[in-house]
Amino acid sequence: VVSTHTTESSGINAEYGQKAWNAIGDYYADRLKWSSAVSYYQQSQNMEKLVECYYLLEDYDKLGALIDQVPDNSVLLENIASKCSSVGMCHEASRALVKNNKVKEAVDCCVSLNQWDRAVEIAH
Repeated sequence: VVSTHTTESSGINAEYGQKAWNAIGDYYADRLKWSSAVSYYQQSQNMEKLVECYYLLEDYDKLGALIDQVPDNSVLLENIASKCSSVGMCHEASRALVKNNKVKEAVDCCVSLNQWDRAVEIAH
């Protein structure tokens, strides 16, 4: 059903397909099947849910890779930064904050994680 609607060229069917992929992802996420949910959230391009899934799966490389896919000044960048910082990923956390024009917070993050060289690099 989903593939039939997502291959249609009309915007309505594409939107329906995206909602369907997202709903299937939610189905798996509700059952704590994060790996299965990821593939459907990728299809629906649901960045918020992908951030949560990658964090819960402890797939920090993919979490960090999402920074480049999120638009500048997005609230989602703060969420990614917070999650990266919580697991000691200073470079990714500070990169997300800088992309969100939060340079002071990026420096503070580096200082709190004792990454002094990175803090100085960002401050300049």
